[in-house]
Amino acid sequence: MQAQRLQRLQQWLAAQLGEPVEIDAARLLTGGAIQENWKLDLRVAGAPQHWVLRTDAPSAVATSHSRAEEFALLRAAHDAGVRVPAPHLLCADATVIGAAFFIVDYVAGTANGRRIVRDPKIAEFGPPLARELGRQLALIHRIAPPREDLAFLGAPPDNAALARIASYRGYLDAMGAPQPALEYALRQLELRAPASTEAVLAHSDFRSGNYLVADGALSAVLDWEFAQWGDPHEDIGWFCAHCWRFGAAAREAGGIAARDELLAGYAELAERDIDPRLVTYWEIMAALRWAVIALQQGHRYSAGGEDSLELALTGCMPPQMALDALLQLPLLDGAAPGGDLAGGVELAPDAPDAPRNEAAELLGSARRELLETLLPALPAAHKYTTLMVANGMAIAARELQAGGAGEARELAALRARYAAADCSLDALRRRLVADIRSGRGDADGRLRTSFIETARDALRLSNPGYLRDVQRWLGGEAGAR
Repeated sequence: MQAQRLQRLQQWLAAQLGEPVEIDAARLLTGGAIQENWKLDLRVAGAPQHWVLRTDAPSAVATSHSRAEEFALLRAAHDAGVRVPAPHLLCADATVIGAAFFIVDYVAGTANGRRIVRDPKIAEFGPPLARELGRQLALIHRIAPPREDLAFLGAPPDNAALARIASYRGYLDAMGAPQPALEYALRQLELRAPASTEAVLAHSDFRSGNYLVADGALSAVLDWEFAQWGDPHEDIGWFCAHCWRFGAAAREAGGIAARDELLAGYAELAERDIDPRLVTYWEIMAALRWAVIALQQGHRYSAGGEDSLELALTGCMPPQMALDALLQLPLLDGAAPGGDLAGGVELAPDAPDAPRNEAAELLGSARRELLETLLPALPAAHKYTTLMVANGMAIAARELQAGGAGEARELAALRARYAAADCSLDALRRRLVADIRSGRGDADGRLRTSFIETARDALRLSNPGYLRDVQRWLGGEAGAR
């Protein structure tokens, strides 16, 4: 943080606290793509304090709460006994550091989801951690409307599921690029939408990666910027979604334990029963929500002019979530994940052999040099960016090698479907989306097969490793439900 901003912050803190304040250090913490978190080491009237200043990151999104709203949510959660960093001060004056911010206690621990689920001791600490997270979620769900302090959340939706479906369709429309596979899955959820339940405060981003763990135990629940009134099953489905297990498909509760552990902890303090079938429903909704978010991030790169490799790579992720949703839809009808895989479609990660492409081979050689020679010599601060570059090079090489074969197959199938030999792929996708939304595709059993094939073709380019993960998942690693 710049010296001038630190000086203004120090003066503001002293005025608010009525005590002399000296800031000894300010360090930007890792994580927080939407918000910035600064650890402050300071002295108040000579007594050492360790706080966190939370403010908007340059990549903040319009759908997240303001800092004042998030501070109100933290206060409500803290008062309800939820394990959150104790909230101290809120500043709405942007002239202090350039944006609104609030101050909370610093809490030690790691929030890195991948690191948590891959900890060698996860089998030991994962089940009690999952149970404690269940208890914390039950405490969050005791907060219910009406709440004057949370009036900015508005009125609860009449039906949370239908409200979410409508909002995701709105986001897809705003981006302008048709997404038939996501639309198909949304339509299936619309047809099976559960009746409205009692509204509670849904954290709406309760998952591995958004809580702190220290020595295998929960130390804090983080990131409240998307909280809203909703269905209690929504938070549980988001936590259990395949996309948030970080490769640990067998541990269905956030990659840390069996889902029964999370539900057992929840039941200890819950004021309502949980229906496992509705958790499955909201797991599928979670995959679609994450797909829409990833599309929005990619859209900021492709159409919004933000030159960010991370945004570009995030924009390559929606086929993962589309495949998750398509494979889980049979669960709603009592079948196993994948069902019959819609007639035997193969999910092999390797595409059929294609002609040699010298540009792809050159990219592959450059990537190997980057990873084998340059990466080991780089400082730790630059390794993540270097790995992103290597990932982008791998995707580009696979796309060059494939030569558009996947999109060619999709185009041929849609032209045959509509007997429209001269229509573009975009026009045919729009026509299919219109059919799906209107219900004209509800009885077409072939649609799910074609969307699985399209997602597979896309993942062979963007993330073939994910197909291997899905193969293990469908092979029984995740267990029956």
